[in-house]
Amino acid sequence: MRKNILAATVIGVLATLVGFIPIANATLITTGEVVVTTPNTGGGDFSFLIGALAVNGHHDEGPRFLPGYEGSLFDGSHRLTVGAIEFFYGAIGDQAVFWNTHLGVENPYATNWTIISPGVLLTQGQTVYQSSFDFQGGLCANFRYNTPCDVIFPSLTGQGIAEFFFNEAILDDGRSYFTPVRATYTFMPIPEPATLALFGVGLAGLALSRRRKHKSPLARAF
Repeated sequence: MRKNILAATVIGVLATLVGFIPIANATLITTGEVVVTTPNTGGGDFSFLIGALAVNGHHDEGPRFLPGYEGSLFDGSHRLTVGAIEFFYGAIGDQAVFWNTHLGVENPYATNWTIISPGVLLTQGQTVYQSSFDFQGGLCANFRYNTPCDVIFPSLTGQGIAEFFFNEAILDDGRSYFTPVRATYTFMPIPEPATLALFGVGLAGLALSRRRKHKSPLARAF
């Protein structure tokens, strides 16, 4: 019986660890953040860890966040997609790089990322909101502007907590009108409900095993 409980515990813990394995052929961003500091243009800063490389910089423009009235749903997603002839810059270590956002023969992997957030329901009197988000995309970089890619991250993934900040104004009709001030996407591993359930099963099995181990011989006899 004890062997069966131990086996169940091991299976539960292993299943939990499997839940943290990133998508095949994708590099998981485990820490860092993307901060949209100018919601009217979508421009902002980024800083995150890709493997052992610290990547950081600034992007000029992206989809802007639009104001909204109370009771409306604020779309918390943010995208940098191929199509605009733009670039944003940063650094790997102490070496400056340019992240390309346009396609070309010399750039087979262009920057194209999407931060998917369910968004929030705007409520009178509330100006700070939190939501989860998922990150998908890739980066194509070079060490000199408008040259072929020297550094390529074709597939990136990550998840975390998004935080949205607003200014609130009260209109003549009494309704609240919210203007976005900043959005911060902070990367951190977030276990899915199924993963948490498996982890709970593993912990329960471990607790039961320890409880039986500490029972007295007399108690085991009954």
